Amino acid sequence: RSIAKFYYLQAETAFNLGKSPLKYANKSIKICEKNKQIIEYEIKNYDLLSEVYKRRNKYRKALEYYEKKEAIVDSLLLLNQSSSKRLTDIQPIQDFNLEEEKKLNKEKDELKKYNPFGKNTTVIFIAIFLMLCVIIYLLASYNFEKKKHNAELEIKNKELKKANSIAKIAIEARDKFLNTVTHEIRTPLYAVIGLSEILIENDPKPEQIKHLESLNYSGDYLLNFINNILQQNKLNSKQIILSNEDINVKDVTKNIINTLEKSSNPLNNSITYSFDKDIPNSLLGDKTKVTQILLNIIGNALKFTKEGKIEVILKLKEKNKNNVTIIILVKDNGVGISLKDQKKIFDSFTQINEGQSPIASSGLGLSIVKKLVNLLKGSINLQSEVNKGSTFAIEIPFKVNQNPQKEEVKINYNKDYSKYKMLVVDDNKVNQMVTNKYLQQLKISSDTASNGKEAVDKVKENQYDLILMDINMPIMDGYEATKEIRGLDIKTPIIALTALSFELSVKSLEEKGFNNFITKPFKKEDFYNTITSYLTRKKK
Repeated sequence: RSIAKFYYLQAETAFNLGKSPLKYANKSIKICEKNKQIIEYEIKNYDLLSEVYKRRNKYRKALEYYEKKEAIVDSLLLLNQSSSKRLTDIQPIQDFNLEEEKKLNKEKDELKKYNPFGKNTTVIFIAIFLMLCVIIYLLASYNFEKKKHNAELEIKNKELKKANSIAKIAIEARDKFLNTVTHEIRTPLYAVIGLSEILIENDPKPEQIKHLESLNYSGDYLLNFINNILQQNKLNSKQIILSNEDINVKDVTKNIINTLEKSSNPLNNSITYSFDKDIPNSLLGDKTKVTQILLNIIGNALKFTKEGKIEVILKLKEKNKNNVTIIILVKDNGVGISLKDQKKIFDSFTQINEGQSPIASSGLGLSIVKKLVNLLKGSINLQSEVNKGSTFAIEIPFKVNQNPQKEEVKINYNKDYSKYKMLVVDDNKVNQMVTNKYLQQLKISSDTASNGKEAVDKVKENQYDLILMDINMPIMDGYEATKEIRGLDIKTPIIALTALSFELSVKSLEEKGFNNFITKPFKKEDFYNTITSYLTRKKK
């Protein structure tokens, strides 16, 4: 009996695990057939085999085992019936059965006491089972949706990375294009502005002066436009780095007013200025950015005012030991700006009052002013009325310079500099001529070289007081030429004279062997001031 039971249990286990139970079931059946006392496991084996073949869709075989099982059960029933007939009159057995039934009922009652669900046990368990099924379904659905969402996010992230990569390449290409184009425009502009300026100073015929001034103004306008485009690009790409240098805001403002009054005032406006006497002479800030703000804001007033008055006022708003806040007011009595247009006046490429000024405008000036003021942690406000004029109020914070530099000595441009000799290195022959013309006005003699290799050769053969070195040149560029010259242990000051449009820094150039740089086209005064400061410094 134990062996038959053992094989049956093995067959049942195999069946539950999805394996074939035939081997163990047949062994159990053979043992049962030998021993007629263990019919119980023979029935169970036939029932198991019937279920196996039913699942395999072999219904005839399943029916065969089912009929075998039924035949054994029927024979047992007949046997029980005949036995019961023989025992029906036996009272002790009946009494025994009655007693057993009572015990059974008593045990059921005892079990009911410990059953908290009573008669509804099956229903409750079914309900719990269904609830668990619903929860499992919901969790599976949530997990599926989460995986789907994560997959979509991963796809979007990949698309975003790809888009960022494409955008980065596009920005780099744009910057490279702008640098190349502006360099190529600045090079001929240097000749246009320089030659027109030199011709104006060389006593031209009266009828030629107006044309030369127009030519010079057009060159200045184009240069300013290029500078604005580059500045806008740098501000948008956040490439701007603020410097912290000594600045006299009053002197900077006066110089800008003098420059604009002479070169950018074809509408015959008068410019006046007044400064608060309490504004310190020496502050710390970004001189270049402040200059750009003043140039654009005062230049804008000149464009939209005809034979009128421009007032520039510097006021001290706040001051303590370490910090000051200065208000720059620029007032004009020009065409003014409507309330509707005031909302978009600082947008890029927006031209307000188009056609009301004979001076061309790129629509970038005020946009750049706004961004530069924000960069300096300042603020800008506008009050304007159509046909009555406009007032721009700019607030800029500065630090007080606790260690101010000594005031620079003004260079005497009438001084004789004929004892100095310079080398001009430039691959453009016209630019060589323009630079030499500027030097001739100071009676400085000069040699020229068309590339870096020629420059190195001439430095080996001659002694120069100063070298003006272009950067982009064939055969050997300015960086390589400067490196070779310094390798010869030559200490002659070398100034980069370049049309490159990106922001150069003295520190980065010093690392390459340069002493300073001048960007073409330049203001003649700035050019003279830079080169003479190095010539006189060398003499000392």
